[in-house]
Amino acid sequence: TIFTCLTFQNLAMDLSWGELPLDDELSQALKDGKPTLVFVHASWCGYCHKLKDEVFIDARVKQKMSEYHLVSVDGDDKSIGSAYFKSIKGRGFPTTIFYDSSGKEIDRLVGFLTTDSFLDLLDTNLSQRDVFEVLEEELSQAQKSRRPAIRYKIIEKQFDMGLWDDVLKAIRSYSAHPNYAKYAFDLKLMRGVIYSKQKNYTMARLYLKVAWDSATNESQYMDAVRWLARLFRMTKQPEKRLAVFQSAIDKYSSVSAYNGYAWNASKTKTNLDKALEYALKAVELSNRKVGILDTLAAVHFARREYTEALRVSREILATKPESGSYAKKHK
Repeated sequence: TIFTCLTFQNLAMDLSWGELPLDDELSQALKDGKPTLVFVHASWCGYCHKLKDEVFIDARVKQKMSEYHLVSVDGDDKSIGSAYFKSIKGRGFPTTIFYDSSGKEIDRLVGFLTTDSFLDLLDTNLSQRDVFEVLEEELSQAQKSRRPAIRYKIIEKQFDMGLWDDVLKAIRSYSAHPNYAKYAFDLKLMRGVIYSKQKNYTMARLYLKVAWDSATNESQYMDAVRWLARLFRMTKQPEKRLAVFQSAIDKYSSVSAYNGYAWNASKTKTNLDKALEYALKAVELSNRKVGILDTLAAVHFARREYTEALRVSREILATKPESGSYAKKHK
């Protein structure tokens, strides 16, 4: 079987990545018995770049990834990649999907893992066992005190894999139980996200607001803010979209809060004076981190300050010359 492979320098130096559709890779997997790994990313996603630039270049990771069929997907391309992301009920970038040799999804990771943790995930999924089968086995053997944590892992994995009905059913079963109090914020946020994905915006706003109000640290607060901002994007309420980030700035004055406001303002082309002020503040606080510079370039571009946008873009490329996605954006 002949199938097209692309070598992405920005993904990992000498790994070959196929493209969508998956037909050729899954057909070949059925013949050789190897699993398939699909990496779904977006050019603006900081953690996507972090995985590419810090994890995928590790020699141990590359060796283990060579035991998979690999497919790279731009999940924000407004074309075949976006359609694939929607078909898998994707909820965020990066998303890494594992298929067994028969083409059945066996596991999914949404977000970033450290090199050692990602290596463990690769090693585990070479067995091609369904993640729920593994977790149910772990649950059956666990002591009573460990069962809530394992049940939560099952709910979290169902959430990552887009099994919305199963998640909602589990939340209704466990959310009021005292043994699950430590997961209260996450369960509320999951419920809000699911309703948002199902376009039940009234219920989505209710549960996201409840999660937002119950956040006990910056990480939780920002998670709720980002999903509320997405909800207001989908419901075409740009001022409210920026207002939630302003609340985060008022409360934490963090890089992610300033950057979130600036990025969303560049997309809505509103409050661009404040967006520039906050983008510059985020760049200063982050010590000119590449992902934050990208927001500054986007703000300059939205303001039609093209010379400045290109100047910042050149700085990004000088820092990350191997990044194909930043080069594409610069062009």
